[in-house]
Amino acid sequence: MTLDEFVNLEMSPAKAFLLGMIFPLYTEKTAANGNRYVLAQVRHNAAHISEEDILEHHKKIKQFLGSYKLSEKIKITANQTEEFGNLSGALRGFTLLIEKDSSENENVSFQKIYKLVSKLKFESIENKRFFIKGIFDGRGSMDTNSHLIVVDYKLSEDTFQTFSDIVESVGFELTPNKRHDGEARNAQFRIKTSSLKKFNDEIGFFSVRRQNYLNDMLKKLGVDK
Repeated sequence: MTLDEFVNLEMSPAKAFLLGMIFPLYTEKTAANGNRYVLAQVRHNAAHISEEDILEHHKKIKQFLGSYKLSEKIKITANQTEEFGNLSGALRGFTLLIEKDSSENENVSFQKIYKLVSKLKFESIENKRFFIKGIFDGRGSMDTNSHLIVVDYKLSEDTFQTFSDIVESVGFELTPNKRHDGEARNAQFRIKTSSLKKFNDEIGFFSVRRQNYLNDMLKKLGVDK
């Protein structure tokens, strides 16, 4: 599927989910054959994930996309291949690929994604929830000490506010951890402890590993799932 084909799809939970995977850390990659792709990535710390968990995560996402007739249209690759090289450093997982016009400026392509995300403010609660699921299911992490669900982002103030408005409109309490000048790390967007049960009840993870971490945090907090 090309980026323009993706943009022109009718909004659905599957499209919203893919937007969530793409948006916070928008990334492009050129393949060995010169084709350029927008990446929707699943990344896990290699020390904390099994091959079985990755395969189960892959299966659940493919089945979900298949229920909206997208599984055969979206190319999925391992994060380390001859065609793409290393897509995720030392992290493990897989990547969903949307092909774009290689001559199109990266900012132009990102603006197409941002325009779709902006329109989500006026979409159904279901589509907003799957957008949030995509945000955290692919690249999210769990702060088990502070009891937060965390994702990195690299967004301007305007695009961050759009992102924040959508998530808050579904009723989640958020806390940003913004990047200061000179810091190498990405900024972070965090679901507060007070919203963990709501996140579990209404959104959850396709990732078995991340869902288990969330279940453990709720148990430690004494929250009845």
